[in-house]
Amino acid sequence: MPRPPPLPPRPPLLPGTVFAAAEAELRNHIDEAIAEKRSVSVLLEPGAHIKLSRLLECDSNIKVIIFSSDERATLDGQGKSGLFRLRGGCSLTLRRLALVNGRAYNGGVVWAEGAGDVEIVDSTITDCEATQFGGGVYVASAEVNSAVSIVDTTITGVYARVDGGVVFANFGRDIFMTRSTVLSCSAGGIGGVVAAYNSGAVSLTRSNVTDCSAGWRGGAIFTKGSDLLATDSSFSGCRADLGGAVYVQSGTARLARSNIFNCIANVSGGGLFSEDGQTILSDGTLISGCTAPDGEGRSLFLLAGEVAYALPASPGRWLPNARCEVYRGACAHPPGSPQQAACLKHRDDCATSHEPPYEWYCQNATFVQPCNWKSDPHLLGQSLYQLPLLPVEQDFPFACSAGILGSADPEYQSSSTCAGPCPPRRRCPTEATSQTLPCTAGHYCPAGTSVPLPCPAGSYSNRIDLAAASECTDATPGHFANTGSTQQTPCAKGSYTNAPKQGECTLCAGGTYQDESGETACKPCEAGSYCAVGAAAPLPCEAGSYSSATNNDEPSDCTPCPAGSSCTAGSTAPSACPAGSAAPSDRSPACEQCEAGSYQNGTGSTTCVACALGQLCPVGASLELPAACEPGTYSNMTDGDGLPDCFRCPVGSSCPGGAAPPTPCAAGTFAMAERPACEKCHGGTYQNETGATSCRDCLPGHYCAEGAAAPLPCDGGSYSTATDNDEPSDCSEASPGYFAVTGSTQQTPCAKGTFTAAGGHSECIPCPSGTYQSEAGSTDCHDCEKGQYCTTGAAAPLPCRAGTFSNATGLAAPDSCTACPAGHACTTGSVEP
Repeated sequence: MPRPPPLPPRPPLLPGTVFAAAEAELRNHIDEAIAEKRSVSVLLEPGAHIKLSRLLECDSNIKVIIFSSDERATLDGQGKSGLFRLRGGCSLTLRRLALVNGRAYNGGVVWAEGAGDVEIVDSTITDCEATQFGGGVYVASAEVNSAVSIVDTTITGVYARVDGGVVFANFGRDIFMTRSTVLSCSAGGIGGVVAAYNSGAVSLTRSNVTDCSAGWRGGAIFTKGSDLLATDSSFSGCRADLGGAVYVQSGTARLARSNIFNCIANVSGGGLFSEDGQTILSDGTLISGCTAPDGEGRSLFLLAGEVAYALPASPGRWLPNARCEVYRGACAHPPGSPQQAACLKHRDDCATSHEPPYEWYCQNATFVQPCNWKSDPHLLGQSLYQLPLLPVEQDFPFACSAGILGSADPEYQSSSTCAGPCPPRRRCPTEATSQTLPCTAGHYCPAGTSVPLPCPAGSYSNRIDLAAASECTDATPGHFANTGSTQQTPCAKGSYTNAPKQGECTLCAGGTYQDESGETACKPCEAGSYCAVGAAAPLPCEAGSYSSATNNDEPSDCTPCPAGSSCTAGSTAPSACPAGSAAPSDRSPACEQCEAGSYQNGTGSTTCVACALGQLCPVGASLELPAACEPGTYSNMTDGDGLPDCFRCPVGSSCPGGAAPPTPCAAGTFAMAERPACEKCHGGTYQNETGATSCRDCLPGHYCAEGAAAPLPCDGGSYSTATDNDEPSDCSEASPGYFAVTGSTQQTPCAKGTFTAAGGHSECIPCPSGTYQSEAGSTDCHDCEKGQYCTTGAAAPLPCRAGTFSNATGLAAPDSCTACPAGHACTTGSVEP
């Protein structure tokens, strides 16, 4: 069996550094350093997993450094033991380590009493716990002035059953957390991350706390008699009964460029709870999305103490504010005296300095002051909002309303008007908008727009920089535009517009038609046809009728064909029955050939005459023949012997035989060679001329039955591109969301504001009032949204006008919106006042 490759050599150790790969080695190094009263630096083998059987203890005034390389070593308490206990001034630095499964009465990782500094750098702390205080670190001592520093470290799942989920500090300890991340840590009582009692400073810098909780107060931070400073840090998803993120019992707290998001208080103070002391929020700090029971301060709850905000606020937000300055009495020196002149000259200096350089210039401070500059002189000269002792329910600072432009400049953060209405051609769609967005195509945005207004029906635009409805482009004749259209749409076949600015097209009147899209007028119906309202093609008069008029609008306008004549479909005049045929009644689509044994030598006849005995009268005979020409031939002269000469029937005609002259094939029939009778055009073809030798392919959008003299258009609600249809069912049914007018070669998507739920429609249905459809080719309409109303056929919701609002859906008219109650503001499209 081959031997494994040798381990790489250990790196050379710096002077004063020792190496350890196991618990015994580590413990021995620390014990020897204690015995010799010297500091020690221990390099743990990279990647080593050292399981501790009991606490590592240090009770001497030395410094212990334990570190590893980028491939971290692990110190594991195995859920049975804490990791370190420090006393007697011992300082501890842990660097590039994984600290896991520490369990102790206090301090799951470090239990320090009367110890020196504790540093945890570039490490991870996971699943550690304290039965009482400090799930990660417990520090307590009134005698040693030292600090706890946690730098570039990730802390996950650390828990204290009582207080201080990660750190518990008491009696003079400073706590510094820098560039660190804390996830899902908790305490059963107070301070899900830090609980500091009568301690020094608690400083968080560029650190993030997420989903931490406390059973009572301060889901992330609790301070009593300690000073909190949070800079460029965030608290999100934290929870407690009081103070979802921060609870200040006493002392000072300052949050600069920090955020509290989506934190929860079960009782009061969703973001921050102030029991006493002084709290200053500044430089864009924001509390938003937090919750608490109604009236208990979703963002802040102020029981006592003072809370102030120093501008600038975060962009898009505002606060009422005033300059923090010293209110002083009036200059009391004699008028015109040098002292009076100096007092007036230095008035501004005296207002912004609690210790002016020339004290005699300044009068005494008055009893009433605008801010607590005596406690924090740094506030002088700042724009400051002093919060009253009332719960704050809104996000804090307050958001500029939708339609109002916010700013990062404190000059525009002092009132709800912020930087003024959103500029024309732009929109400010949400609260706290500090960067405008372009208007929407098909809409325009006047000043103060939150919801773009649609271009009115009859106009359109694909631009995103319109400020008024007048800037929308008018639809041209032959086109229409729904409300909010980005382009005009050509009128469909069977409709037209003869004026600009139309929101819909007009159907062709009865007796007219239009077979092209985008037209400004309709055409007179053709002779031999009728045109119903909205006709996209003339429909031929039914076989057995005719008409020469050009204004028919229904089949009954066509005249019945008289007896003795025939009228194929689409006839403009009756055709007299030729010799050898007859039509005994009216409405005949074709003349009937005289049966064998009868003849008719006249035209326009209603009956045939019986053939005399001894005479030949074949089918379709036009006279009695003593010796008949065969069918497919004809005779038009007689030789000297008295017998007819027979000639081949010309193409495009029929010759029934006997002496009947050739008869040109009627429309709908043809003859390619000598024939006794013309053949009907096959299904899928037609012939609209007489004397034809062939038939033509049917037209797209039509069908041609057997013997068709003209194509019949596909019924409304169907379409076809084929040229061989022979019955209406060969046309394809229009799909849901589409329509097809009579004679269509393709289906057309329903325009915005209309729909069809089923197939087979010849026109689309306008959206009912209270609904809209912004997409073409739709099968249904959407309920109108809150803050908006939709008229019949709406392609886009119209926002409730300024001064009204609605939190209901399905409104059908502007007067359905509710008037804004007194004392409230309702911008365009408001859902709530």
